[in-house]
Amino acid sequence: MTWTILAKDRSSGQLGIATTTHAFGVGPVADWAQPGVAVAATQAWVDVSYGPLGLKLIEAGLDVHTALDQLLAADDHSEIRQVAFLDAAGDLAHFTGAQ
Repeated sequence: MTWTILAKDRSSGQLGIATTTHAFGVGPVADWAQPGVAVAATQAWVDVSYGPLGLKLIEAGLDVHTALDQLLAADDHSEIRQVAFLDAAGDLAHFTGAQ
């Protein structure tokens, strides 16, 4: 089982992310952050491109929902993914595939 938390400190505006799981070395696969932009969590059958690509889309001006929708639409295996984005404004988008 894997647990991830995405958070925003309302007073400072700082974003944070943490993951715990049975797998060693999960950080470089599951947790992604771009200061002042967003944090991203990728779980289940991870496609590591979701983190950096999603953060680039959000940094380019897409909202978290549109960024996530674009990634899912381009993924032939989205049904096995778990993904979440939290941006600097505090907006959250998440997805858990049916499988």
